[in-house]
Amino acid sequence: MEKEELLGQLRNITNCMIISDLRYVGKDVLYSAILSLNVDDYSMKEWHDAIIYLTGNDVDKSIGKAAAKEYLCDYYRHN
Repeated sequence: MEKEELLGQLRNITNCMIISDLRYVGKDVLYSAILSLNVDDYSMKEWHDAIIYLTGNDVDKSIGKAAAKEYLCDYYRHN
């Protein structure tokens, strides 16, 4: 069985019907969902794509997966 991509997994965790619904989930719910993810289960491309999709911001792909996860957590913790 193939592993769910990062945005798809967030959709599952938050009980959204479709990925675009993630934009309307409460920030605390999305923060908790992101926090629950294992950073190494997803590629840097998936983390980067999630940042762009969820925040509208772009980050340098060289920051690494852990920093990308932290960026998303900080975004939802402080916005």
